[in-house]
Amino acid sequence: MSLQERRLSDKITVSILVILLLSGIYLRFFNLGKPSFWVDELNHVYAGMALSEGENPTFPSGVANGRSLIYSKLVGWSFSLFGVSEFSARFGSAILGLFSILLIYIVGRDLFSRRVGLIAAFFLTFAHPAIGWSRTSRMYTLFQFLFLLAVFLFHKGFEANKAFKNVPEEKTGVLAKLNIYLQNRGLQWPWLLLSGLVFIISLKVHLLTGLFAATLLVYCAICFFGQSFDEGFAVSLSSKYAVCGAAMAGAILIGLAAFNLSAFVQYALEFHPDWARNIRMEDSHYYFWFLTASDQFPLAALFLLGAIQAFIRLNKNAIFCVLAFIVPLFFHSFVFSYKVSNYVFNIYPFFLLIIAYGIYNFFETELSGLLGRLKKGGGFSKRLNPRFVRYAIIGLFVLCIPLTVWFRVAVKIPDIGSAGNNGAITHYDWKGAANMVAQYEMSDDAIISTLPLTTLFYLGEVDYNLNLAHLDESLKWETSSTNGRYKEFYTNVPSIKSVSDLRKIMAKHSRGWLIADTYRMNKVQYVSDELSQFIQIHLNKVWSDEKKTVVVYNWSI
Repeated sequence: MSLQERRLSDKITVSILVILLLSGIYLRFFNLGKPSFWVDELNHVYAGMALSEGENPTFPSGVANGRSLIYSKLVGWSFSLFGVSEFSARFGSAILGLFSILLIYIVGRDLFSRRVGLIAAFFLTFAHPAIGWSRTSRMYTLFQFLFLLAVFLFHKGFEANKAFKNVPEEKTGVLAKLNIYLQNRGLQWPWLLLSGLVFIISLKVHLLTGLFAATLLVYCAICFFGQSFDEGFAVSLSSKYAVCGAAMAGAILIGLAAFNLSAFVQYALEFHPDWARNIRMEDSHYYFWFLTASDQFPLAALFLLGAIQAFIRLNKNAIFCVLAFIVPLFFHSFVFSYKVSNYVFNIYPFFLLIIAYGIYNFFETELSGLLGRLKKGGGFSKRLNPRFVRYAIIGLFVLCIPLTVWFRVAVKIPDIGSAGNNGAITHYDWKGAANMVAQYEMSDDAIISTLPLTTLFYLGEVDYNLNLAHLDESLKWETSSTNGRYKEFYTNVPSIKSVSDLRKIMAKHSRGWLIADTYRMNKVQYVSDELSQFIQIHLNKVWSDEKKTVVVYNWSI
């Protein structure tokens, strides 16, 4: 490629990245503050408010609120700049979502090619989960960015494959000899060290970072046997793959013996909170249905195409990316007790990288074959300009993308309004319900809610909890139960567990309000069937939002 062509290519690359980032800004920032807070967003909101005021983060119940403290600090800084609001709480996630678009381009470019990087960046820009978590005040965009960065840095150090040549070791110092030794085996310690630091930060954001160890073990095993086949078992036995695999196995054994790692692993495997006790979240096919849903078509098919190409071509970088996605996915599907889509969000970029890799290879193979046939043909086909044909096909492919369901769903996400699915989670209109109750409540009215923490934030008060899942002992990460499973975990308000409990409260308070999301009202792990039916029959339904996500009942004696 000439210097002029390289400069033109650089300008095209920059232009495409700018377009993708502008698209990402719209998809991640437009109407960012309009939907009400989703249930788990309040974890970081309360922590952020405390941190912005120089206090230790706790829930209103007094329980420590230190999970993913790094992300909560980002929320706190945003509150300090913009004030407390839905927009400022989600601002950090949106920014990190944009950073991830740039990062996946860099990863794709370095592992494969510039075009693969651009294709991967395009898919991440419009990927529904990426848009949704970028519009949610949760740590998952931070987790994804850190995890992708850490794995990328590790790969740069572990598969550097750059060796010093003709450097007499006797003329160098100990550190220089070690550096030469590592580089002659395709290792570069600065990248590995930096990767380790990022991994530690990522681990503090989410413990699922640790699953990369399983990916690395499988990758080293495959490379070990591949090298044994090519160069012999003796060479493979002294390779970095054998040494790394043995070191990791040793670390696991030390952890089991010295740090009671087995107890932690057992806890992690058996951890199954009450809110996740439903057929869908216990289905081992959960992630298959998630990745092959109609609004995701044809991403899973393209991933399969790329994965097949990775192994047929024996491309180590592509195989590494396939394993970085498949190995954790296996654990989530068949080992861990329950399944939610956010638990695979950190490995989702590798899914998109293999999609981009497959598209690029397929496109280049087919296009090269077509151009070759045109050159050999006669008449009109011989007079066709190959460059014109190439850009015409690319243009046709680009024009077809807006016709896909996947793309059309993505561009509509910012317009969901005060409630609806944002691509990752579903917002309920708690803000609207609280505003309605605030207009008509009296000072002595009782306030009941299926999500007391959310109601407390929007209404400023809550008296009773109507959510059995918030009595779950598994919520108490750091504190043991002292209330006999009666006080709600986040707000410490009394809980209603039966019709008898509710009758007593109605007898005690002449007026009261029940703010409930329809999802939990219809799930027995949150509200019993008997209690739900009693409410619908004996209380007055006075308000519901347009999408029927939240309903308000009241009583007056």
